[in-house]
Amino acid sequence: MLKDKKKILNWIENKLFSKPNSILGINIGNSYVKMIELKMESDEFILKNIAYAPLFGEKYNDDMSRYERIFSAITHLIELHGIQSKDVILSIGGRDIFERRVEFPKMTDTELTEAVKWDIEKYVPYEADTYYYDFAILESNMDNETEILPVMLVAAPMSVVDENVKMMQELNLHIVAIEGESFALTRTIRTAENYIVVDIGKENGQVLIFQNNIPIAARNIPIFGDSFTEIIQSSLSVDSAEAEMLKQSQQNLIQADDTANELLITLAKELQGIVQELSDEILRTIEYYRVQNKDAVVDNIFLTGGGTRINGLEQQLEQLISIPVVRHNPFACLTINDSFDSNYIKKVSPQFSIAVGLAMRGNVV
Repeated sequence: MLKDKKKILNWIENKLFSKPNSILGINIGNSYVKMIELKMESDEFILKNIAYAPLFGEKYNDDMSRYERIFSAITHLIELHGIQSKDVILSIGGRDIFERRVEFPKMTDTELTEAVKWDIEKYVPYEADTYYYDFAILESNMDNETEILPVMLVAAPMSVVDENVKMMQELNLHIVAIEGESFALTRTIRTAENYIVVDIGKENGQVLIFQNNIPIAARNIPIFGDSFTEIIQSSLSVDSAEAEMLKQSQQNLIQADDTANELLITLAKELQGIVQELSDEILRTIEYYRVQNKDAVVDNIFLTGGGTRINGLEQQLEQLISIPVVRHNPFACLTINDSFDSNYIKKVSPQFSIAVGLAMRGNVV
């Protein structure tokens, strides 16, 4: 189990021959750029910088492309926070990456390389010659009688990868590696091996299944942070900014008590409807996976992403799903000095799981 995790993490290390003094993890989402700068001292990950910026708002002209917005945001964050590292780990996630566990007959490494080369088009949902790919054998403890070789395939469109490479070059940053978001997440979860991560961003949501700390399946879901914000906005007749603030700071929006006014009780019922939809999507994902893998185990559910920052969400989900639900704190993996505001770190922690995992790759213990 743990050997399998080390094998897959070694694979995605991508032959790092030397480890820089500090590393910058950059997670580019649909709505935000999130950055974590770490350094390594005495086998500890030390937090040097934490930064994020929206890709929307008054700062940007309406005619600016997404590329220009991202470039501007990264430039601004580096200057504002005094980020010094030039070595970067970037993520690719959502529909921009393909990850799938497949099985091949047992064969040598050389034969497997050729088999993947010829069979990859059966699995990857991209046109031929338009993507980069890699693979790894998942289990390392197979005996000589085993005839099946479980393999993880990973692929990403050339256009996505090449655009990221071009941008980092223009920013005078050196890409150490580009990897899938799900692999970054595994580094920050150290208390479980078989689990689900529910990653809810501002405008997108995903359910990811991990077995033996290896990402096995991912599914996009139609529930995201704005799903909650829009209900608060319409129910309380406030603008989107105030609705977002209430979502993140107000207690008991999901579970209004008997002393609450009728407006808040009605709002709670509507928000509970969204939580019910979310639980249905999680259970549907588990059921679908178990049809193909009857031995699948789910011991915990971890919530990540800025969209999970609504009080009471984990308790409500746990009641509906009957599986322990935890709001994930990726900063538990790090040493954080007193110069950082602990309340701020706690507040933003759900948003930085992927960025922390990316930066941890550069100096894996």
